[in-house]
Amino acid sequence: DTTAAGETAGTTETTAAVTAEAAASQGTVGDTGMTESEWVAQAQQMYEKAAQTYYTYLCSSSGFTYDTEDTIADDYVRITSCDTLEDAEAPYYAVFAKSAHASDFDGMLEMSDDKLYGRMGDRGADISYVSSAVTALTASTSSQLTFAVTSSYEDPEDGSASTKEDTFTLVLEDGSWRVGQFTMPY
Repeated sequence: DTTAAGETAGTTETTAAVTAEAAASQGTVGDTGMTESEWVAQAQQMYEKAAQTYYTYLCSSSGFTYDTEDTIADDYVRITSCDTLEDAEAPYYAVFAKSAHASDFDGMLEMSDDKLYGRMGDRGADISYVSSAVTALTASTSSQLTFAVTSSYEDPEDGSASTKEDTFTLVLEDGSWRVGQFTMPY
């Protein structure tokens, strides 16, 4: 009876090893269960979401609603769509890894008298920006995936085209893949 149990355990270990070997031969990345091409497609979606989220929260005032009649020093305006710093930052940190972007809201949000305040401000976008493409998975560890990104630009006046290469990372944080290194393309 103990021999049968030992054989079953050995068979299970062998099956797991064969499955892992088969997965590796199909190009899966680590133990993620996804291939490199699947990760590149996923990273493209995450990159686009990161650009949209970054622009909404850090480059425009559209991430929150404000009461412009309620202000405090240094041009902080009362935010009415959220009550706490954690509530205000939650949608942003659902996309971005807090470990890599902990200081992104520095100087932008402040609590005063149990009310949340933020600085309003909008900046324009780079009008020459055309698009960005995640082109390849260049490195991977169990907690970080690194990708190459090519952004395309076209001068609106003379039509000349150019590209810019960047690195984009996803980091495993609190059980989810979130954006680590990121450069806003526009």
